Amino acid sequence: MTHSIFVKRKIALSFIGSNEPIKKNMSLLRDNPAINKVSYNSSDKSISIEYDQLLINYTGLLAILSDLGVSFKKRFGFKLCSNWYDYLDTTARENALAPPPACCNKTPKR
Repeated sequence: MTHSIFVKRKIALSFIGSNEPIKKNMSLLRDNPAINKVSYNSSDKSISIEYDQLLINYTGLLAILSDLGVSFKKRFGFKLCSNWYDYLDTTARENALAPPPACCNKTPKR
């Protein structure tokens, strides 16, 4: 059975100029099967992305954005936050794909 685990992350962008490249890249992001929803917030220059944790992790998402030419603010704690999101994505993926637990009166299957 195929299922999905969607999570929403907000990424602050750093760019100079118009919003047209961002709008163009958002349409390319929507074509990716791992990404469910993308929205751009012009007031705080950020994008909100909802993606499937079973198909991609946060570092992979940042790599896709970098390949599209999107740059993001690397504020204090950016690396720590990225590592934390990767840990959460990995844990969610492993929990979703884990076999069912053993019953209390049966030994676990290996």
